[in-house]
Amino acid sequence: MENFNFKEEEALWRKTLKSIEPSDFCISKDEADKMRAEYLRNEILECEEYESKMRSFFLKADNSQKWYIEMQLEEVGEELKKLKSKLYFTASKDYAKKSFDLEAIKQIPIQDIMDRPVYRSGSKRLKTLCINHNENTPSMYIFEDKNIAHCFGCGFHGSVIDVYMKLNSCSFVDACKSLA
Repeated sequence: MENFNFKEEEALWRKTLKSIEPSDFCISKDEADKMRAEYLRNEILECEEYESKMRSFFLKADNSQKWYIEMQLEEVGEELKKLKSKLYFTASKDYAKKSFDLEAIKQIPIQDIMDRPVYRSGSKRLKTLCINHNENTPSMYIFEDKNIAHCFGCGFHGSVIDVYMKLNSCSFVDACKSLA
């Protein structure tokens, strides 16, 4: 067995590292998104090919094998849905090119976007029914000086963006688009 010389290996490794430029590792966000989209397209094609093979097996299979193939087809269908939604999200990243002024959005008063009655409870607090759970008495407070909401019943806490996302069941990006 040959002796392993750590010093020589380390020197060779350091020499190799010095010859690599940082730009060899760096790619732009757009290039990364394109690479991810291409990867997802390939995964979708493989899943669709597998699904078509399973469908042809299903037509040829006897009744004892069909239940197993049906389970496989359901799993492939779920995987295809996930991959297609990931591809859609990757391909529709136009929001990355648009910048949102988050500080300006966070200055929008929470009470202005609420879809339920808001009552004054003190000089700097407002009280309302929580958006996170059903209740009969208000337990969610809006602190006007910080422009945050907090529910003492369920623990929900957030800014105007979080409240808007919860009220409208939307993503962060969609909330920013709507509030901007």
